[in-house]
Amino acid sequence: MSLAYMETTPTLTKIIEAITAANPLQRKRIGAFLSQQDPLYFEQAEAISRALVNLGATQSLGPDDLAVAYNEMLREMLRLQIDFRKTGRYRDSSFNEAAQNIYQNPNRMLRYMLGLALSQVLWANHYKIYRFFGEVIGRTPVPGRYLEIGAGHGLYLAAAMEQLPDAEFSVLDISQTALDFTGGVLQAFGLDRARATMICDDAFNLDQAFGAYDLVTMGEVLEHVESPKELLTVVGRAVSSNGRMFITTCANCPAVDHIYLFHNVADIRDLFQAAGFEVEEERFWAAEPVPEEDWERDKVTINYAAVIRPVKNRYGD
Repeated sequence: MSLAYMETTPTLTKIIEAITAANPLQRKRIGAFLSQQDPLYFEQAEAISRALVNLGATQSLGPDDLAVAYNEMLREMLRLQIDFRKTGRYRDSSFNEAAQNIYQNPNRMLRYMLGLALSQVLWANHYKIYRFFGEVIGRTPVPGRYLEIGAGHGLYLAAAMEQLPDAEFSVLDISQTALDFTGGVLQAFGLDRARATMICDDAFNLDQAFGAYDLVTMGEVLEHVESPKELLTVVGRAVSSNGRMFITTCANCPAVDHIYLFHNVADIRDLFQAAGFEVEEERFWAAEPVPEEDWERDKVTINYAAVIRPVKNRYGD
C-alpha cells in the first residue's frame, strides 16, 4: 500500500498489518491487489474496515482479532481446496452437516462472518462483486420493497440502505447470529437497523410472499442448499412481475458451508432458466490466472454475479 493511501486508510492499514504479521505470505498477495485499486476502493475499504472494527468492539474484539478470524478462514479454505482438487466434491453434501459445523455454533459463525466481511475488501473477485452491486443499485429504479435472503456479512444491505433511503427493507436468514451481525453492521455504518425487518426463518417458507418485492438480493446462498432450483423457484415467486434479483454464487468453490457444487457458469445459467428467470446482466471471474477453457478441468474457483428478471408468464401471471 502506498504511503499516501496509508495516511487516509489507517483502519484498513492496521488490519492488514495484523493479518500479514501473523501470515507473511499474505503480504505480497494483498500488496499486489492494493496496487491495482483506485481511490474509490480505498474510500470504501476504509469505511468497511472502520465499521467492522466498531462492530468488533461491541464484542470485545479488536483489529488483531479480526485478523485472526480472517487468517483462520484462509487456512480452512486452503485445506478444503486441497481436498476438493483431490476428490472433486465438497466436504459436506447436506444442509444439516453445514448447520452443525457453522450455523449452530454462534462463536464460530461470528468469526466466519468477520473473515468473510474482510474478504469483501481484500479479495479481488469479492470486491468486484461488491462494486458491481453498488453500480446495479445506483442505476436501478428505486424499489418500493427490498428483500435480502441470507444477509451474511451485511455489507450489501448496508450499501442498499445508504443508496435507497425511501425503500422498505426486509432481511431473512436462517441464522440468528447472522441477523445480529447484520444489525450490528448497520449500526456501525450509522444506519438505523429498525429500518430493516429482520426475519429468522428458512427461505423455503416464502411462498406466501408472491410478487411482494421489487428487488431481491441473494448473495452467496445457492451453493449453501441441497436444492438451489427449488430455493430459487420459491424465492423467485416473491419478485414482482417487473422486479429484479441480484444473485451471486460460485463454481468449484469449497468452503465450510458450501454443499451444492456448480461446475461452471453454464450450470448457473441453466438453473436460472429452469426456475423461470432470464439473465439481464452478468459478471464472472476466475480466482486464478487460468485460461477460461481450462477452468472446469482445473477446478478453478469462479465467482459469479448477475441481475436476473422473471420470464413473462412463468407462473401464468
